[in-house]
Amino acid sequence: MVSVICIKWREKEILLVPNIDPNKPLGFWGLPGGKMKNGETPEIAVLRELAEETGQEGIVGKYRAEISKIGSEGEYVHYFITAKILPGKELKNCGDSGIGEPKWIPIREIIDGRVKMFRGHVQGLIFILEKIAEGKK
Repeated sequence: MVSVICIKWREKEILLVPNIDPNKPLGFWGLPGGKMKNGETPEIAVLRELAEETGQEGIVGKYRAEISKIGSEGEYVHYFITAKILPGKELKNCGDSGIGEPKWIPIREIIDGRVKMFRGHVQGLIFILEKIAEGKK
């Protein structure tokens, strides 16, 4: 699994996508991402998932976190990798024009509990923010 973390630092916002999977809790938001395809590196997979789920093109950033998990298919690693959206290609929030629309969500709304996020995505986001704060890769 891979998840991409895109942050607009000046606005203090994170790019999230709403859950539209009926097998998961509706009303939750998550980081863009999904399963890696055969032969993909995590870096290639996050850029593909970013494009598929948000329509955005990006470049891989320098921060990443790996979290070992156990799922229905056994043990796996969930990669959280930062990416920067290419200049001039940034997503603009378009209001409430439909389900499944990615949005830049203020970090404060997540911290205050006004936006529900999947626990695993919050964990990966925290790991990445800690690495950024420490200035480590």
